[in-house]
Amino acid sequence: MRTQVHSSQLQVTRDGRTLVVAEPDAITFVELRGDGRRRFEIPGVQAVAAFVDQVWVATHRGVLHRLGIDGRQLDEHALPADPDAVLIPTTIGPPAALWTAPEPVLLVDDLGSFAIVANPAGAAIPIAGRRFAHYTGARLTLPAGTAATLASGARITGGSVVFEGASLALVTEHPRGRDLVILALASGRILQTIALPPGTVRIAARRGLAVIHDAARRLAVIDLRFARHLGAVITDADVADVAIDPDGGLLAIRLASGELELAPIGERMRAFPRQATVSGDASDHHADLPAPEATQTRTPELAPQATAEARPSEAQSPETRPETRPSETHPSELSPATNPGPETQPSDVLTSAARPSATRPAVAFDALEPRPVRERCRGRRPWSSSIASSGR
Repeated sequence: MRTQVHSSQLQVTRDGRTLVVAEPDAITFVELRGDGRRRFEIPGVQAVAAFVDQVWVATHRGVLHRLGIDGRQLDEHALPADPDAVLIPTTIGPPAALWTAPEPVLLVDDLGSFAIVANPAGAAIPIAGRRFAHYTGARLTLPAGTAATLASGARITGGSVVFEGASLALVTEHPRGRDLVILALASGRILQTIALPPGTVRIAARRGLAVIHDAARRLAVIDLRFARHLGAVITDADVADVAIDPDGGLLAIRLASGELELAPIGERMRAFPRQATVSGDASDHHADLPAPEATQTRTPELAPQATAEARPSEAQSPETRPETRPSETHPSELSPATNPGPETQPSDVLTSAARPSATRPAVAFDALEPRPVRERCRGRRPWSSSIASSGR
């Protein structure tokens, strides 16, 4: 079974400016930095792939429509028809996507001309342009031909390029559950292994966040650099689908009712100096927390000031908290952009009063609290005429 880490019905363009929403016979472009919305009729929409200046739409009739970001149709091409196929877009490089038909094809915008590369070997993860990694079971073959094999019993089910092409995030399944494995794209060396709870997974590729729909009305957020649980977004109703922008600042949440809500999470996870308690002192002094080493096997504990309290009924259970497993890789392999020094390390956590308890729960926040007045349209397409936005 393939795990999709990007929604085929709800995507944000690479520059974070436009949300592309698919419906059965049309797509809508929603401007995220303004109030503009444009709707384009396309019969039988099956899947979308959003880039910077292009949006690709695959239909049930086996046709790929390529649109400019202004909605102008560039061209169309025939695809192998398959009702279960989706487009898996690349996150770097020129526009490219994998069409996951029984005989998959790689679709590439090659310097303005469209190319179809037939039948990548086995299940594949598009990297950039014509480059892809393919996998079978626990074995992964990188574009350069380097092979990596995961621990016995693990099976790769999907993944995405993260950190601007420096790393690859793999979703794996094994008898004990499933993990998100981060490995260096150049060498295939495993950098981080994070236990994942059950649920749909979405990845903010540039920022390195994972969003897991682990409960009907909750979306957990995990930092892939440091394997830290950053919080959870709680919605008013059951979630049907979700997308996150590449920089991890905004969630687009489609509710089961068909309504769409925009939940900005970046400013809610404000920077706060990462600290660690110095043991052996009743005054509870604090010291700077060093950069995480590859040998760490637990998520770093947060200082009391950086701990926010979850709702009692929605507090995360221990078995769903992310865990890391040791690897032999030094954090420098995450590339300079993703391995800042102690003075520049990100700390996207909420601040709150200390919890009067010896046990510190995982950080949790509600991106929809406080709940501002939001307009909702209950018509045939409630979101198409009114986008409910939280905190924007």
